[in-house]
Amino acid sequence: MANVTSYERPRRGILEGALSTLRSPLRPSGSLMDLKPQLGVQEEIPVDQLYQAIINSEHRNEVDRLNPWIQNKEGSTAWGPVQILKGTMEEARRVGNLTAEESDYVDRYKTDQQTVDPNDKVLYTSIAKKLLQYYMDKYQDPLKVADVWRYGERGSRTQSVVNDDKPYWEEFRKVMGL
Repeated sequence: MANVTSYERPRRGILEGALSTLRSPLRPSGSLMDLKPQLGVQEEIPVDQLYQAIINSEHRNEVDRLNPWIQNKEGSTAWGPVQILKGTMEEARRVGNLTAEESDYVDRYKTDQQTVDPNDKVLYTSIAKKLLQYYMDKYQDPLKVADVWRYGERGSRTQSVVNDDKPYWEEFRKVMGL
């Protein structure tokens, strides 16, 4: 487990860390963020492609793509590259076959102790990908998975893919090749 003695409260859309991000392998390349080396994202693996599609859909402007480790600007608890809600993080514990370290991260996440520590970034990504894989296995449809990711299983609406936030769905479809 990472030796974290203090936790950094996430900031809303601030460019903090953007300059160091520009010098790191986590900087954007083209229209996709290059997360592959540090976070194990591989486009040829469907869940990794799904993870990348959600990142790009959630962070459509270049400023947010420089530093996707931000809290939702609309006041929700969503945070990070794929904008995980506290409730979604708890859902990951129920379905995700989490390691002890990942489970500890879920506890910290739920108490607003999200950090930009490199180990926490890896844990966040691992948990998100496990949950996305669970949804992909369950629904077998990337559009349905993205809809559930945005609105939850109870709030998921089949028409949302067609009717709301068209730029989100256009970006999602582009990255997924749909």
